[in-house]
Amino acid sequence: MNISGLKKASRFLYRLIDSRFFSGKPILLSHLVTLRCNCKCDTCLWSKPGSNDELSSNEIEKIYQDARDLGFIINSIWGGEPLIREDIAQIVKASKENNLLTVVITNGYFLRERIKEISEYVDCFVFSIDYPSEKHDEMRHCKGIFNKAIQGIELVKGKFPDIKIIINSVVSKFNSEKIRELADLSKELDVSIYFCPMEVGLMTSKGFNNRKGYLALNQNELSDFAYEVISLKKQGYKINNSYNYLNTFAGGKKKFKCNVRKFAIQIYPNGDIINCIARDKPVANLKNISLKDLFYMEKIKNLRFSDVNCSICNNPDIIDSSYIWDLKLESIWSYIKLNYL
Repeated sequence: MNISGLKKASRFLYRLIDSRFFSGKPILLSHLVTLRCNCKCDTCLWSKPGSNDELSSNEIEKIYQDARDLGFIINSIWGGEPLIREDIAQIVKASKENNLLTVVITNGYFLRERIKEISEYVDCFVFSIDYPSEKHDEMRHCKGIFNKAIQGIELVKGKFPDIKIIINSVVSKFNSEKIRELADLSKELDVSIYFCPMEVGLMTSKGFNNRKGYLALNQNELSDFAYEVISLKKQGYKINNSYNYLNTFAGGKKKFKCNVRKFAIQIYPNGDIINCIARDKPVANLKNISLKDLFYMEKIKNLRFSDVNCSICNNPDIIDSSYIWDLKLESIWSYIKLNYL
């Protein structure tokens, strides 16, 4: 670990202890900046290609200023496809200038055209690659996107070596037989990889909407997936999933105590603050209230710290964030390696 990485890791640990035992303020900002996307992935729950109801870059800048003052240290910018926004440079600049570790999750299609204007402000690119060949194009219904993603990774590695690169693979019935080949691809490119079993639906006020369940792995397949990734991880592949996370699925998915609302806050493109167990009923909108003022609202405090009897999510960010809040050391160490090493 270099000196800069050590300082950033120390800052994260300090904020975790402060958040966990003293201030109660979140660490991670999860910012869905657009629902627009050039892909039409069958497994996606998020994109809406025609949606233009988005906060302006000036509104976003004020949110990031508040996030800095509240003690947030990580900002995950995603979509849709965030690089589709014309003002993405202003957005990532505002994030970086407010001392947020700035992560951009992208399919890579527009990276070559946008890299010069955003590279100075991005700490990490997460490239979405779900298949280790051009069949990725078919899965995303976007011709040429596999080669664009590979070229984007090679471009960043060659010209912007200070930017961390991660591959994220959403695991479904389409690609569950390609786990090793995806790991081999990451090894060939010399970058780390996350495996994320797809989310099958979303919680609403009326209950769980399981609209993508037919594409997801069943319990036995999830267990096989977990054991395979554990084996690859033990063989030395650069896999970011923690053992704690993988063991959640090995032998059948176990319930976990969801703490993500304590660790993170999620903002939708239009400024809605989402209640993850009733996504159809946002708790506030940042066009009407500042992020700072939001944290003094009694209903927000009650919402964030009330127990959540839900373990539907499969996403490693959700599950490992919950384990980090519970101070599980291996999950904390995995998170530090992911962001700072």
